[in-house]
Amino acid sequence: MKTLTSKEVEMVEYVLSDYLTQPQVEIRNHGKVNVPWFIRSERSTYKNIPIDLLPWVRQYFKEQGKKARIRYRGTRVDPLDRRYRGQRMQDCLKQFANRFSVYFD
Repeated sequence: MKTLTSKEVEMVEYVLSDYLTQPQVEIRNHGKVNVPWFIRSERSTYKNIPIDLLPWVRQYFKEQGKKARIRYRGTRVDPLDRRYRGQRMQDCLKQFANRFSVYFD
């Protein structure tokens, strides 16, 4: 894929802002002071992005110099999926995906 134009970069940044996962904050009482405590229960940085945006998102992170790991999400029960059950429950195959998540190591 060719490099993204400024309009395409703007579109990808706008769309990704809707799918950004937020860290959860819990207020913990330490003695007489309430302290915000950050809980990171969600490991993905972006999740549930429509699969149609995959080429633009990949190119965007490539141009940013970030190594992104993509996990595909969607239907896991398909007669054409020959993987054993443990693998099917973790991810789905790209051909059956209707959304994806982005992880950074």
